[in-house]
Amino acid sequence: MGRRQRTALLAAALAVAVVVAGFFSFAGGPRVTSKDIAFEILSPTRATVTFDVERNAGERVECSVRVLDDSYAVVGWKSVVFEPGEGTGHEKVRHTVELRTEALGTTGGVGDCWKLD
Repeated sequence: MGRRQRTALLAAALAVAVVVAGFFSFAGGPRVTSKDIAFEILSPTRATVTFDVERNAGERVECSVRVLDDSYAVVGWKSVVFEPGEGTGHEKVRHTVELRTEALGTTGGVGDCWKLD
């Protein structure tokens, strides 16, 4: 086998490896996502946050919910755990959580959600 043929074969193998790696990185199924729906500042010490979580029904998921003040400092924080659901496939869950705050908040929402092992 000549040098050009080996180089072409190596380049083709590398291209196939990149495509396969890309497929497996995206083929893991839908990720956990969240979307803020509403928040309400009830008082300087209380707020509520309503949000949607999309996940595979069989997954246990945790989300961090936070309330921020006008300088974007966190004045309230709570962790919410969603236990696996009864169904199968992808599901959307809407949840409202009440948080205690250290000062008057101006906004609230989900910081992040992740799958628990």
